[in-house]
Amino acid sequence: MVPDLSADKGKGDVDMKLYLANPIYDAVFKYLMEDERIARTLISALLKKMVLQLQQLLRVFDQTNVIGDSQQTIEVDYDAYAVDTEMEYIVKRLLSAASNPDVRQEMNVEDEFFKANEDRDTAIMARDKTIDEQGKALQ
Repeated sequence: MVPDLSADKGKGDVDMKLYLANPIYDAVFKYLMEDERIARTLISALLKKMVLQLQQLLRVFDQTNVIGDSQQTIEVDYDAYAVDTEMEYIVKRLLSAASNPDVRQEMNVEDEFFKANEDRDTAIMARDKTIDEQGKALQ
């Protein structure tokens, strides 16, 4: 947790910014689903029994809050989730995942896998473009 001591805040006001594991990663999502309480909350939300909680939960997945080039961590305002005990629990679980070396390693492996696929796709597109250009040159 990193306190935000912005000058425009009133005296004594502190915003708590947390750096959580990004739940878009399979490893992090699986880590969350290992917790029965979170799994039950997510499934209930997905079944639309708790639509408001689903909307709040999906804000945690907002990719505009990704930090840096790596998409492994996102920044969220802890205060926005502290009022709901279930969401606070989920945020704390994501915070735990961010500091869990096994989850971080799995996230690194996922990054490498997706990078390799992206590199392969780029090479295929470049090869196809070269073939097209050579075909046009032969005509």
